Amino acid sequence: MAATSKVEIIKDKSVTEIPGIVAIEGNVLSATAVSGGQVVTTGYVADQQSHVTVVNSEGSVLRQKTYKKPKGSIFRPYRRCDFLSTNSVVTMCESGQLGTYNLQEGTLIEEDINGLVDDVIEDWSPDRYISCVAADPVSSNIFIGTKSTSSAGLVSRDMLVFDQQLNYQRRLILPEAMRGSRDVVFHCGRLVICDHCTRNAYMVTMEGPEAELVFQFEKPELNGADWIPYKVCTDSHDCIYMLWESWGTDDWKAVLTQHRPDGRRLLKTIQVDGYSDAITTLKVDQDQEKLLVIAKNTARMYKFSLIPTQI
Repeated sequence: MAATSKVEIIKDKSVTEIPGIVAIEGNVLSATAVSGGQVVTTGYVADQQSHVTVVNSEGSVLRQKTYKKPKGSIFRPYRRCDFLSTNSVVTMCESGQLGTYNLQEGTLIEEDINGLVDDVIEDWSPDRYISCVAADPVSSNIFIGTKSTSSAGLVSRDMLVFDQQLNYQRRLILPEAMRGSRDVVFHCGRLVICDHCTRNAYMVTMEGPEAELVFQFEKPELNGADWIPYKVCTDSHDCIYMLWESWGTDDWKAVLTQHRPDGRRLLKTIQVDGYSDAITTLKVDQDQEKLLVIAKNTARMYKFSLIPTQI
């Protein structure tokens, strides 16, 4: 049988907008593809509400609901998500909520884990918060990353692990080279993490109480900018895709990178919408896969065809 040597990434000419998100003045921070060609997007609406919006590949809204953040939280209701099972998506909010969204019923069941975090992390401080989420498709374990808002650069190397029923399992300490998790994805038995604080991306192990550093990803080189990783996903052939950002005096810039399945080689760099803030892959049919990049503030959805090359 022929094997896939690489995946060509080609930008589609058309751009799809999601008017249902624009209508509620929402922002898109995260997206994950589910069955039936649907995409679950999450983000925030103003400073007090988050949203879960399910769309099809053409941007039409199938389900949408907003959620108020708990009173007293100092953190914004930035909601993120990841695929968990055929019928559910795991979602978290920076204000301290972890939950599962039922795709058939359109319902969200979540718990406030702020108290749990205080109990299991002895040195937890008020300026630290949960920041990202990834689900292991094999075990269905859920990994929750953490960050700090401290201007002094407080390190937050804790990752919390839950089971599919949202029961707390264990604490995973990230390597000393890292300072926090901006985004995370499960990849072939390991974790790929974007660390906004160190401006680098890493692959780490996930067994035991302390993760081991496997390697640091190669950074893109474009326009002499210092690119910072902030979003990551993988395709069905295990290629890795990341969004990197850089800002100057006038505007934000972003690039999309494609990395080899083992992560040790950067294959391609593509300049994208500077406000891109969500990335996922979608199976259009059995033989066709798309990479979706969604802009945070305009809800524009850019599509890239992923074409495997056989040898």
